[in-house]
Amino acid sequence: MKKNQPIKEAAGNRLRLFENFVDILVSKYGYRHNFFLTDFYSVGIAAEEMYFKAPEISDVWQKYLQNKNKNKQFIQLYIGAPYCASRCSCCIYFKEIGSPKLIEAYKDNLISSINYFSDVLKNITFDNIYFGGGTPSIFTEKQLQEICLALKKNIHFDSKGERTVECNPASTTFKKLKAFKKAGFNRVSFGVQSLNQKALKEINRGYQSFSMVKEAILGAKKAGIEYINADLMLGLYGDTPQNFIDTFKKIIALKPYTVRVYSSQPIKSYLDKYFKGKLSNFEKHYEKQKQALGKLRAIAKEMNFSYEDEGLEFNRRSTSATDFKNKDITPLNAVYHTYIEGTQASLFCLGHAGNSYIHNQLKYRSTPLHKDPAKNTFIGIKTDRRNEMAYFLLNNLSNNKSVSLKAFKKVFKTELRDEFDYEIKLLESLGKIEFKKDEMIFLPVQAKERFTYSMFFIPYAQLLKNIKNLLNGKGKTLPIKNDNAKD
Repeated sequence: MKKNQPIKEAAGNRLRLFENFVDILVSKYGYRHNFFLTDFYSVGIAAEEMYFKAPEISDVWQKYLQNKNKNKQFIQLYIGAPYCASRCSCCIYFKEIGSPKLIEAYKDNLISSINYFSDVLKNITFDNIYFGGGTPSIFTEKQLQEICLALKKNIHFDSKGERTVECNPASTTFKKLKAFKKAGFNRVSFGVQSLNQKALKEINRGYQSFSMVKEAILGAKKAGIEYINADLMLGLYGDTPQNFIDTFKKIIALKPYTVRVYSSQPIKSYLDKYFKGKLSNFEKHYEKQKQALGKLRAIAKEMNFSYEDEGLEFNRRSTSATDFKNKDITPLNAVYHTYIEGTQASLFCLGHAGNSYIHNQLKYRSTPLHKDPAKNTFIGIKTDRRNEMAYFLLNNLSNNKSVSLKAFKKVFKTELRDEFDYEIKLLESLGKIEFKKDEMIFLPVQAKERFTYSMFFIPYAQLLKNIKNLLNGKGKTLPIKNDNAKD
């Protein structure tokens, strides 16, 4: 016992510091985000943040593109549209309510930004492209035509890659779909969620009929977009297993490429409103909704759709999803990963609130776009090997309950325990991790608890410095609040 005492003492001291800090995030800064582990890299905690101007960002990209190994490069593009027509009370993602004036100004600023970075963009062949939000289809037909023209002029892509745009059926028109197709998009993802009007009303989504969804999906086919996805959300308040089965049956009969079924991931305000603030009440509700899964599989089989056998277990850590895939359509293979074995994986973001990444050099995100693109400001951190490893761990633990030791070694060419031996011993002394075969299993369950214990993996000296800065009011980006939270 004496031999382990220093480890236990150090672990306890760090834990008290982390617990106090997280409590202060909530009480002092009003931090109500869903405690995503990777937020440490976007709120000035895990590393020292710096401001960059657009010319600096352009220069870093140009140097990276000159020195990169072209045979091992993997670069993706994300285009952000941060506006929606309304706030869905089940949504955990960043977005704003867009007035016509705001959306028009954003369109102009986005196009200016695309043109500004043209010298960088012309040197990149993007493997995958994703135009998301918010809701890109919130732009008018004229606005989208202008945006798509700028993209077509400046963006080059791998013809084998996935080029996706997100749309809301209620704001989708055939002309918008044709504009996307002309710009090179080959996949459209419609956020349907449900056809149950009661469930839609309860999440503040607005009116959506099956005829609207059908028109959007058939319109995408007519526009020549082969890969069409429809998102459905299992576990919404006001929905029933039979309602969900009826929705699924109608959507899959339209023969899209995929029907993706998500587990709903309730934020605090949603729990407060419908489940007396208790996650356990939601879990009971969700288990009842899962009764629909057996019927979904039977329907999918009849329609010649494949599916994943493991189903949809509710995951307190993150939203889970399963795809029902149309076997009659040749699969579209897309990889959306920050870390790929032996590959320089990077991400270029255009628009507000996009998180860009230059392999092993810089992570940064944009502030609201300026009308003069040269004056755009970006907040970011310079990365090193240790921070890359920590981010890899947090990114995996954000989506799963474990980290594959083999995957870590493949990416970083070293053993996880060799790099994080002391941190692992601290967490083992607290009973918060365990090892089974190829996995390091992270045992904390509640979001706030996971957020707290994951701090052990962040370089401690830098973490301590940035905690002090934030508590002294020197933090650059806090507070970050969930748009829907009212507690």
